[in-house]
This record gives sequence, C-alpha cells and structure tokens, in this order.
Amino acid sequence: MWNFRDEQNVQRLGLMVLAVFLLLMTGGSAPGGQLAARAATHLLLTLLVAVWLTMRLRRRQFLPATPLNGPLFAGAAVITLSALFSLDPRMAAEHAWWPLIHALVFFWFAAQVQRGRQHMLFEALFLIGAITVIWAGAEFVSWLGRVGAAVDFGALLRGQAEFPSVLPMLSGPLYASTVLAGFVTPQVVVAFGWAATAQRKVHRLALAGLGVALALVLLGTGSRGGLLALAAAVITLLLVRLIPVLWAAIHGKQPGGGRVLLGLAAIGLVTAAALGLALTIGRSAARSSGDEIRVGLWANAASAARDYPLLGVGTGEVGRAFRLYHTPDQPSDFVHRQAHNIVLNTAAEEGIAGLAVLAWMSAALLVAWVRQRQVASGRHALRLEFVLAALVAVALQAQFDVFYITPFVALLALLAAYAVTTPGETSAPRRAGKVATWAALVLVIGYGLAWIPVHLAEAAFERAAWQNDRASAGQAAALDPTLRLYPLQVAYMEGQAAEADPSRLPEAIARYESGLVSEPAWDTGWLLLAGLYEQTGRIDDALAALGHARAINPAGPAAWNWARIADAHDAAPADAIIAAYAAAISQSPAPLAPEWASTPRRVAALEAVYAQANPRLRFLLAQAFFPERMADLVPANPQTADDWWVVGQYALAAEGDVQAAWEAFDRAVRLNPDREVGEYYAARARAGEVLGGEYAAQAARDRAMAALLITWQESAPRLADADRNFEQVLFLRSGNFRLPDRMIPPE
Repeated sequence: MWNFRDEQNVQRLGLMVLAVFLLLMTGGSAPGGQLAARAATHLLLTLLVAVWLTMRLRRRQFLPATPLNGPLFAGAAVITLSALFSLDPRMAAEHAWWPLIHALVFFWFAAQVQRGRQHMLFEALFLIGAITVIWAGAEFVSWLGRVGAAVDFGALLRGQAEFPSVLPMLSGPLYASTVLAGFVTPQVVVAFGWAATAQRKVHRLALAGLGVALALVLLGTGSRGGLLALAAAVITLLLVRLIPVLWAAIHGKQPGGGRVLLGLAAIGLVTAAALGLALTIGRSAARSSGDEIRVGLWANAASAARDYPLLGVGTGEVGRAFRLYHTPDQPSDFVHRQAHNIVLNTAAEEGIAGLAVLAWMSAALLVAWVRQRQVASGRHALRLEFVLAALVAVALQAQFDVFYITPFVALLALLAAYAVTTPGETSAPRRAGKVATWAALVLVIGYGLAWIPVHLAEAAFERAAWQNDRASAGQAAALDPTLRLYPLQVAYMEGQAAEADPSRLPEAIARYESGLVSEPAWDTGWLLLAGLYEQTGRIDDALAALGHARAINPAGPAAWNWARIADAHDAAPADAIIAAYAAAISQSPAPLAPEWASTPRRVAALEAVYAQANPRLRFLLAQAFFPERMADLVPANPQTADDWWVVGQYALAAEGDVQAAWEAFDRAVRLNPDREVGEYYAARARAGEVLGGEYAAQAARDRAMAALLITWQESAPRLADADRNFEQVLFLRSGNFRLPDRMIPPE
C-alpha cells in the first residue's frame, strides 16, 4: 500500500501523472483541440518549472553542475542569436520555448539523480512504456480485426491463397510509426538492462516482459530506422564487453582469442539480420516514395545550410526553408518540420554554430560516461552500459529521423542525465549556475506571460477560420501583430467578401499583395490572389501569381488554374498550355471527369498523358475519353497482373462478361497480392458483388482488403480545402483557407 504521507511517494505519483499527461498532450495524439492541449501544456509546464527554479534559488542550490552545462548554455546562446537573424524571428522565438523547457527538464532529471532518486524517474519511464504497449496493442488488435475481415484463413491454410505483405504500421500513442519506433527502441534497451540488474525475481520478469513487449511494438511499426537503431544498441553492448577482452589479449595479459571471435561473429549476425529486415521492409512502394521525400528534404536542408552558414535559418524554421528551396523534380510533401537527419537539420536551423554545439555536447556526453563507467561497479556499471547502448541507438536513428516532441526528448534527457551524473553526489553551487538559474526563471516567466495574448490571438484566429468571423480575424492580428499568418487571414476574408461584392476587389488584392511580400512561400495565397486578378481581368498578373504558386508547389492546383486561365484567354503558347494541363492530369488520382476533355487543348493534354501512362491508367483514360481504343489495349497473351487487370476491366465494362472479369481480376490478385493501393482487390470485389451467391463472401473480403491497402481507385475525394500544411508547419496553427469552386481541379 502506498503511504501518501511519505513525500517520496507523493512525488513518485505526481511524476507518473505528469509523465502520462505529457505523453497524451505532447505526443501527437492529444484529445480535443490542439490549441487547448498546447495552452494547458504551456500553463502547467510554466508553473512547474517556475516553482522549481524559485525553490532552487531560495535554497541557493541553482542549476545542477553537470558535464553538459557548457554545451547547453552555449546552445541557448546559439538558439537566441539564430532566432534574432532567422527567416521569421517571431516564430523562431516561439519555437525556442521548447528547447528551453527541454534543457530545464534535463537539469531537473540531473538534480533528482544527484539526490539518489533515479529509481523514481525510471519507474515513470517503465509506466510510460507499459502504456505505450497497451495503446499499441489495442491498435494491433484493431488491425487484426481488419485483416480478419480481409483474409480467408481457411484458403490460406489450404495453400489456396497468399497473405499480402501488409504491416500494421503501429503509431499510437504518438503520431507516426517512425516516431513510435524512435520512442520505444531505447526503452527496449533500458528495460532489458534494468531486468538484468534487478534484485528481485518478480522485477526481473516484469522488466524482461516489458522489454519483449516493446520490441514487438517496434516490429509492428515496420520502421527500418528503429530496427537498425536496436541493432546498433546490441552491437554497442557487445563492443563494450569485447574491447577490454581484446585489449587484454593484445597486451598478453590473458588469452581471449576465442571470445573475440565469438563476439565478432555475434556482431556480424546482428548486423546482417538488421540489414536484411530493413531491406525487406524497404522493398514496398510506400517506403520507396518515403525515401525519395527524405532525400529531397536532405537536399533542401543542405541548400539552406549553404546559404545561411553561420546561424542557419532559425530554430524550427527549416519547414519554411523546404518551401523556398523545393525544386520541381522533388516530391511535393510540405508536411515535414525537420530534415530527418540531425546533422543536416542542425546545420540548416542553427548553422555552423549549432553544429559546433552538437559536437561539443556529444563529446562531453561520451567523456562523462567514460568517467562514470570507470568509477562505477556492480549494477550501476551494467546499467551505464545499457544506457550508452540506448543513446547510441538514438544517435543512429537520428541520421534518418529527428524527433523534437517532449516524450522523446524527455526520454533522451533522462538517459543523458543518468549517463553523466553520479547518483547521490551533489556538486557545490557555481556562479554560472546561479546566473543561469536567474536567466532561466526570467525566460520562463516571460514566456508564460507572452503565451496569454498568443493563445487569445490563436483562439480568435480559429474562430475566424472555422466560423467565418471577420471580426475575429482582425482581433487576432491586433493581439499578436508580429505573427505573419494573421494578416493573411484578414486578406483571405476580405477576398471572400469580394467574391460577393466586386467593389471590394481592390482592397482584397492590396491586402494579398502586402501579405505575400512578407510571406512569399504561401502557395495558396498566390492561388487566391490569381483568382482575384482573374475576376478583375488582369490575366497576365493572374498567370504570374500562379507561376509563383507552381514554383512553390508543383503538385498543387496551380498547374490546372494556369492552364485553365491561359486557355480561356489564349494568353500563352498552345504547347505551354497543353503541358500545364498534362501536369495537372498527371497529379490527379483519377482524372476521369468530363471537364478534362472540354476544350481541344485539354484533349491534346489527355493524348500526351495517355501516350505515357501505365496500362491501367491508359485503359481508364480510354474508357472515359477514347472508348473506341479500349479493344486495342487488351493484351492477346496477358502475362503481368496489370495485363490481367486490363482484360478483366474490358470484360466488365465493354463486354458485360462478369464471370470472365472476375477470373481475370483473380489472376491479377494472385500474380501480385501485394499491390499496395489495392485496386486489384477492389476490381475483383466489383465483379464478385455483381455475381453474388458464392462470390459474395469473397467480395466482402476483397472490399476489406482494398480498404486495408488504402485504395484510391474506387473513390477519389474532392479537395475543396487548400493545402493546410502552410499554416500548420510554418505557424503551428490550424487554418481553413479554401479555394473557390472554379479553381478546384476536376475529379
């Protein structure tokens, strides 16, 4: 039974509650509105940190002296300077709040370790690990239910069906599978490390069970980076044990050749297994497209680091740089706020100064760990080895994925604090610590006061965005005048009013032009401005604005609108108009609407896309626009899954032979059951639903499998909303900028 009169028990319970709160509120799966979650988190952390710093000052203890104080203080100075000279100082200052809080979290962890209370910290960590396992387990059960609806296990056991290579891609309680992998990988290592050193058998079994469960969660994420990171942790543990043996053997102190060879063989096996799993997972089309995006992010981050070498573009501002440095040959994915590589991300955001701090911090951490390990013994020594392995795992995964959310950074801070701090040993107060404590307290209180108008302005912005409240748009701009997003919202609402009242067009255009001077990366703004220019007859200006939008986001609706306006007004060469139409058609998931063939130049664009299309898209285009060509596209001797899909589609659409269509689609499924977008299953489901009877059950399973494989072929959504990545990535706000109907590409 817990004794709630015991101060440590109260602190332990409070720490666990806080850890769960932060996991829910800052892990990406917060219930309710994002603004409410952020405001609650800012308020709670401001109060807690301010109270802790005040108590440290009253007791003349100040910030704990650790080997990482120097690089942390230097990092604070670099972030401050980088924010002052950033692409957007206002947002860089907002982004800088989290590094401040995370640094203070590290100092709090170090203070607890110095007081000998590290057991409370790891108890909270294991609680978070257990919650993660339960959450991810519930997600896995849900996935199994969908798989059960999609797979005929009887046929599978009889060898008459194959199980498609579908991974669950677990992500809960965080927002993405890669983030969850990065979060659980070091926990796997720590759980096994504490299991190996626990004194009581029940604790050893519980921690080992937690480690196994977390490892299964890691496998369920399907993250290659996580698997490679876990392998790096295992190799680190082997090397830590192997190096002393090798050193002794070299100096003739004791024979160890057999142990060295055995250790090297184990390292080789672990490496081969991890690489084999990573290569197997990486064969999927989704992983290939993700790799292309990652390479593009690396290239853009490198470009930003080249152009802003000393202090970078500003903390948290690399997402803005991605829009500025994006090239038409790169995949358009502006949802990312970081470069998926810790070195490139640091170089882009804080420049050479940030890289120097990162190198200093890494070296200081390693040197401090070595010193701790030299004087440690018994359980503490072994735990230090597992902590080092976990840190190496984080470092390796940081070359492919970078995570700045609080649950992950707090985990890293805990491991770092344990690695560099001697339990039960408190350093004497230092003058630098006193100054830093006062500075931190002033900053925390200053941010706490600043959050009040910031959140009030954001609430007004959301009212304007989702309730079409023009007064709230002006209120947001008045409350937070330096945030560039809010004048854009005012311009947008003025433009909406001008749609109904043309007399307001000059004012709306002036507001857009002014806003885009300060925020030229707003592709939706250029689109909306082009629409206003079109209404006033300024066709050349409309095409120029659409050119800006297209340069920022070639995959957006700018190509369609440029071609539409140029075609209607004969304002560009025919070849350029046809090429723009062809680009817009190629970007559409299902370009089958009649509007795509409503002008001669659109028909010419369809012909150009048709000539380059794959067999499935070519047949769909023929079915929609050139039905006389359908028969010529049917292969006489079908070999591939796509060939059989064409045979089935022709039998269903042109001949009305549903049985033949089902058999052809069945051949397509059997030849390629791993087709990720699921159109083969969707096609067989269509035929099976028409046949009914004995085919009905299989059709239901096919529908479920198509949904499991994320099919788009059956229903392409009409995108009435413009891309919201701009306001979410650059400003951490949720806007609602919508294009007029005439500017939305056909389905």
